[in-house]
Amino acid sequence: MSDGRDIIEPRDPEISEKSEIHRKIQQYIGRRYEVYLIDGRIIRGTMLATDKDANMVFNQADERWTNPTMPGVRNLGQAMIAKKYVTRMILLPEPKIVKVEEFHAALTRAEGAVEINGTGEKTEEKKEESKETKI
Repeated sequence: MSDGRDIIEPRDPEISEKSEIHRKIQQYIGRRYEVYLIDGRIIRGTMLATDKDANMVFNQADERWTNPTMPGVRNLGQAMIAKKYVTRMILLPEPKIVKVEEFHAALTRAEGAVEINGTGEKTEEKKEESKETKI
């Protein structure tokens, strides 16, 4: 019978020094890369982890082809890439953070079509104009 105590004794957390290699690898985690594979595929994604053999796990990954006969992008989600299939890696620039108002203004200028209010719907003026253009 149990006397109510936890059978796992808590330990004091050990403060361990990370190796030089571990510290160098840490700088690559969480950054976006474009990874070229030997079969002509290009995988873009955010590096989540790597192991001692330099195999890598990417999040929000997508797949493209260097061959122009294979256009398009395929969403992969998470992808694990073995080091032996990598020919090169390119660090991608950090995406620019844009305020919602700036995005809507740029979208309106680019499309020249609709003006949206805070609810994401067309304003009444623009709805009427769009009806007129359809006739």
